Amino acid sequence: MSFNKRVLTKQGDLFPYGKILLITPILKEFHAAREIFRASELHQSGSSRLSEKKSDGRIVRILQEGMGRTNLDSCKAQIKDFMPDLIIDSGSSGSLREDLAPGVILLCEKVVNESGSVLCSPLKIMDEHLPDNSIKAGILEVQQPVLSSERRNSLRAKSGVDACSMETYIIAEEASRHSIPWISFRIVTDFSNEQTASDFKKNIRQFSLLLYREIYKILVLKK
Repeated sequence: MSFNKRVLTKQGDLFPYGKILLITPILKEFHAAREIFRASELHQSGSSRLSEKKSDGRIVRILQEGMGRTNLDSCKAQIKDFMPDLIIDSGSSGSLREDLAPGVILLCEKVVNESGSVLCSPLKIMDEHLPDNSIKAGILEVQQPVLSSERRNSLRAKSGVDACSMETYIIAEEASRHSIPWISFRIVTDFSNEQTASDFKKNIRQFSLLLYREIYKILVLKK
């Protein structure tokens, strides 16, 4: 399969992608996505869960993969078995900027790993069609949560990007390996500092609902 860059000029232009794999790392995000999409659960295996929404001949599968680089087996299995036309990375992220507050939705145009390798999404959404309270952003792959301002500032100075996550890069890498278009929507839950754990716990549920509500609108699915 090959693909060219697509410019998304209006909501709904993510289609004619008929089969979409929406990936999220943690259970609370998965439950929020399933609730918003009104998806039916297909199975549960270990740390992985899978649900599905069918609408007008389109299928969205929601996969809870697990956190970090080591939890990619279910994603690989879905690529093989489901053969998606589009992969969407989603979930929470930590801000690497003092002026990027929790609650902002990030459309990831590029993702960088700590060695400096860069992957760019082949999909582009025009500014006027971005969700409310969202920005286009770059995301840095980290191996563990960032829990200090000193570490955050160091990562920001080195990478120059806006936020961090533990999964976006590996999902983009796997999608690219199979020539599947990918895009990432993340929502900032914390400032990547000493209050990360408490801020994440406080924000994850409400912000996950907000994120998946906006993704749902972009995909223009009918309930």
